Amino acid sequence: MLLCLLSAPLVASAHYVTFGGKWYTNNVYFTYTQSTSDNYLSVVRDSAQSWNSTSVNFLFYDGGVSNAGPIWLLDQSYGATGWSAITENFNSFGTTCWACTYYKSKIQINDTYMLTATGPWKHYVIAHELGHTLGLDHANPSHLMSNDGTAGTVTAPMQHDIDGGTSIYGTK
Repeated sequence: MLLCLLSAPLVASAHYVTFGGKWYTNNVYFTYTQSTSDNYLSVVRDSAQSWNSTSVNFLFYDGGVSNAGPIWLLDQSYGATGWSAITENFNSFGTTCWACTYYKSKIQINDTYMLTATGPWKHYVIAHELGHTLGLDHANPSHLMSNDGTAGTVTAPMQHDIDGGTSIYGTK
């Protein structure tokens, strides 16, 4: 996964970094397994709403329990991997890609860490991963798309994150 990120063409500003890809549409629904629904549904809905309430011209919709949504969230105990969740974006052929047109994303939530995480940390992780589904990469510290380990107090997109999103999808 890291090799993909390093080889993907990145678009950067002073405060955000994009992968160079975006969704084929500005309205995408997310689905989840029953286990994910039981453990994280309120966090997923709140995190999607935190993005929906910004000026980014993109909307996440709740598609319910299914294995077939454009954005699919699933949870499992992946072990001591060092990550709480990880996202992959896919092109129309089902190939993992970053600088392409997205047709599907998969967010894997690692129960090893997340089942015992605090509420704010869960919100940070899910909102952060939804940012990856939009095409945003890790960026400067102290906002949602940072990856510095101290951002757990940030639970919704901040202005730098919104700027990155509007650079891809425009403004509502």
